[in-house]
Amino acid sequence: MFTDDDEEFYDPSCPPYPQQGDIFPAVPLLTLPASNELVLLRNIDNRAYLPALQPGPCLAVRERVINDAFEPGPEYVVVSGQRGMGVVLTQTCDLIQSEYWLVSPAREVEGTEVDRQNLFAGKYATLFGLPPHPKGYFQESYVDLSDLHRVHKQSVPLGDRVGCLTRSVQNSLSEKLARSMSRRWGYEPDEPVPITGWYKCNRCNDYYVENQPQKFVEGESFPRCPNCDKIHKTASWYPLLKHKKS
Repeated sequence: MFTDDDEEFYDPSCPPYPQQGDIFPAVPLLTLPASNELVLLRNIDNRAYLPALQPGPCLAVRERVINDAFEPGPEYVVVSGQRGMGVVLTQTCDLIQSEYWLVSPAREVEGTEVDRQNLFAGKYATLFGLPPHPKGYFQESYVDLSDLHRVHKQSVPLGDRVGCLTRSVQNSLSEKLARSMSRRWGYEPDEPVPITGWYKCNRCNDYYVENQPQKFVEGESFPRCPNCDKIHKTASWYPLLKHKKS
């Protein structure tokens, strides 16, 4: 894992094309309201703003009081938004042909509860650390890979890019992203066994240790794993499937 002392974190000569891990300022970051009802923007005469939203007076109307909401097509809705530093997470090979990209906000470490040593040691499952930019564009920061925002690529012009990652750091980001999005989930010790069957400790699969299947009975509690106890880790039990042809 890279540290803030690593001089090869940022590529000083960014290529003339976008890449995964590119860093942009003033990215529009939008968040939907915490509600199952949307607020729609309509013309002053209550007609939908389609196909393009025009400047001028408009109505903000609750979705449930409009009979023709989303008929025959999309509506403009009210969301909260801000502009801030963002890191592109879409794969490099998909950026050119994709109209929309996934980005994650970059937040400064200072003033948060994030432990910087654990951050740059890679101990946070979904956090990826960014050392201070050598040209001072941003201070020591991090991105939460579970905090994804969809933006149109026209909203992040390549000319605005303030940083890109070296190839080795891109690989680290890609691996971190894959682990954070596709980790195999498992039951911890003392959790109830949901169904009688055979289980293995997922964490032990990463090590050269004996990891034989064990049968647990519904209603019992999952035990501790002696292998995990030796390295001060928590067991992660997952159910095994029957061996059969798909």
